[in-house]
Amino acid sequence: MICAVRPSNVEDCVRCSEVASAFVGELGRSLKRRAKSILGLASVVDAHTGVVLSIQRTDSSLRLNVHARVLALDGVYVGEDEDGPLVLHALPTPTHAGASSKVLPQLVAKRSSLGVRNRPIVYFMA
Repeated sequence: MICAVRPSNVEDCVRCSEVASAFVGELGRSLKRRAKSILGLASVVDAHTGVVLSIQRTDSSLRLNVHARVLALDGVYVGEDEDGPLVLHALPTPTHAGASSKVLPQLVAKRSSLGVRNRPIVYFMA
């Protein structure tokens, strides 16, 4: 999925932050839900995810090109017992029916303030 962010003022930067936070939250929730169903966990609380999102302001020629970079684990950490270490469990690639490129942007828009603003600044392309 490609996400193009075009902030033009401080208010837009705040909205970009809201969208980034919503995206990371939805990605984590998606991983936890899939882990619960695939690994048979009692609760999504048992699954621990890892996501890093950074905002890059320029491209390689130093032109203004604000965009997000996301680094996410392709699995979850689960504690095998209460005092034991966390173990990484890889998850299969999501199917188009599950966490598709059409569902995630809708959830992000719903959780961020995009739905109530007149001029969207984030455009998702599958």
